[in-house]
Amino acid sequence: MKHLLYLLALLALVTPVYGLSLTFQNPSDFTSYVTCTGAGCTYVQSTTDGEPDGRNNYILVPGYPGPGYLRNVDPLPTTYAAASLIGYHAWISGPVGKPVTRLYDNAGNQMATYTWADIMAYGRYEIIIVGGSPMYYHNGALVDTGAVLTQNPSYIEFGGTPDAYYGGAYYLWDDFVYGSTENRNIFGAPEQGYFIRKDMINPAASGLYRSNGTLVSSNNMTATWGVGDNNASHTVILEEWGGNLAASYITTAGTQAGSISWPLAEIIDDPFMPYGYYVTTIAGSGKYSERIPYISYGASVAFGQSSYARGDIAVVTYAVDSGGYWDPVIYSYRLDTLDVYGNVVDTQTVSTQSGTANVAFTPSDPLGVYYAVLIATPIAGGSDIWMNFDSAELTGYLVLTGNVYDAESGLFIPVANISISQGSTIYNKDTAVDGNYTTNVAFMSGAAISINVTAAGYQQYLYNFTPLEAKTISLDFTLVSLTPTTVGVSIGGVSRDSVYGRPIPSAQIVVANSTYSESHLTTTNAVGWYLIGNLANGRCYTVTATKTGYSTKSYIKCVSGV
Repeated sequence: MKHLLYLLALLALVTPVYGLSLTFQNPSDFTSYVTCTGAGCTYVQSTTDGEPDGRNNYILVPGYPGPGYLRNVDPLPTTYAAASLIGYHAWISGPVGKPVTRLYDNAGNQMATYTWADIMAYGRYEIIIVGGSPMYYHNGALVDTGAVLTQNPSYIEFGGTPDAYYGGAYYLWDDFVYGSTENRNIFGAPEQGYFIRKDMINPAASGLYRSNGTLVSSNNMTATWGVGDNNASHTVILEEWGGNLAASYITTAGTQAGSISWPLAEIIDDPFMPYGYYVTTIAGSGKYSERIPYISYGASVAFGQSSYARGDIAVVTYAVDSGGYWDPVIYSYRLDTLDVYGNVVDTQTVSTQSGTANVAFTPSDPLGVYYAVLIATPIAGGSDIWMNFDSAELTGYLVLTGNVYDAESGLFIPVANISISQGSTIYNKDTAVDGNYTTNVAFMSGAAISINVTAAGYQQYLYNFTPLEAKTISLDFTLVSLTPTTVGVSIGGVSRDSVYGRPIPSAQIVVANSTYSESHLTTTNAVGWYLIGNLANGRCYTVTATKTGYSTKSYIKCVSGV
C-alpha cells in the first residue's frame, strides 16, 4: 500500500527572537522608533527639565489634553512588552489618573485596552501574551488577565487617563521594551556621548561630562534599570566592559524598576580600574546599558562617516592637545579600532600630533558598532590611557548562516544547493559535507529575500521573508525526503516559524478527529520534524501545534492512502 504524506508548514512563531529596547538615553530612540497617538509625546532630557538626574531622560506623555499614548513605530508581533512609569505630573495636587495600555494588531486595529489600578503607582508595567491572552503585571505581580486575542499584538501603547478631578496629567514613561520574553531586562545609562573623565594631566578635572565637555557631576553617575523575570531582589552591577567590577547595588524585592546613583570614585580613585567602556547590567542576564567611556580627554578622534559598509575604508582624523598631552618622550601613542566586544580589529602607531588613519573594513567583518580609540601608553611603564574615542556603525548588509538537515534523522545533508536572492543579488552554493553555509554577498535589510533549497532525494524548500535589521541571522533548513518512512496512513511535516522559516523543535503536535473521538499526540524532533501514523483512511483531522511562547496554529487535513 502506498501512502501519502502531508507536510504541515507550521507558522507558529509570531514573535521574532529579537525585540527592541529603548532606554531613551539616546534621542534617536524616540525620534526613530516610537511615536505618540492622540496628544503628542515629548522627549525630555532631565537635566534641562528640572528633574532629578536619577531619572536620566524619558518620554513625557500627556493624559490631558488627549490623552496621548507612547507607541512603537514599526509593527512587531509581540509576546512581551514593558515600560517603567517613573513619574507623574498633575496641574493641581490631588487624585491622580490611571495608567492605560492598548494593544493593536499588525493593521493598526485596536484589540484590547487595559486601564490599570485606580491609584497610579510607579514601577514596571508588563504585558505577557500566554495562549493568546494578555496577562497584565505590575512590579512582578499579576494584576489581571484579558480575553483571548485573535493574534499577537504588533503595536503596544503606554499612556494614561486625565487626572481624576482636575484633568491635567502627564505620565513619565521610560525603558520601553517589546518583542519576545528574551527581551525582558533593560538598563539605561546617561545620554549617548556622555563620558567619565580622569584627566592624565589634571586629575582634579575628574567627573561625568556631557559630549560638549561640560561637567555634569564630579561625584555620581545615574543609571536606570527594569527587570521582568520575577519580583525578587537583584544585584545590579557597574562593570568595565572587560569584566572588572566597579560597583554593585542590591534592588529591593518587589520592585522591578528604578535608578541607581553610581559613585564615580569607585572608578576614578581605584588605580586598578582601567580606562575603557563601562556598563550597567545584572551578571548573567545578557543585557547591558549603553556603554559609558572612561577616558582622560586631551585629544580628539573622529570617523569621517557615521556608518560604513563592508569593504569600505574609513578615514579617522585625530589630534592630540598640547600642554603635556602630546609628549612623545613620556608616552607612545596608537590608534586602536575595537568591535563592540572590545576586540582590537586594527591598530596603528600614531607618530604625529595630528593626522589621519585609514581603517579598512573587510567583507567578513561582523556588522555593528566599532570604536576608534586614541591611546597613550607611558614609556616608562604603566597602563594604557584612553584619551578620546569616536564610534561608527558597520551596517546595511545581512549575513545568513546555518546548516541543512534531514528531517527524519536530524543529520546534516551534504551537497545541498542553497539559492538565496534579493533582487539582482544572488547567493548560490552547494553546502559542505557538514551541511553548513554562510552567505558572502550584500543582502540588505528591509527588502524581500527568496530562499530555494534543494538536494537529491528531498522535497524542494521555498520561503520568502523580509529582514528588519542588518545582522547575522542563524537560519537552518530542514528538508523532507521524497520517500519518507511512514506508518500506515500518516500526517507529518516540519514545524517552522513565520518570521524566518526556522524549524521549531519540541513543539507539541495533536492530530484529532472529534467526530470519532480520535486524538494522537507527538512532539517535533530537534530539527522540527513530526510524524503521526496509523490514521483512518479517508478521514479529516485537525492538526494543532502548540509551544510555550508561540501562538497556537491549527490546520485541517484530509488523508487518504492507496
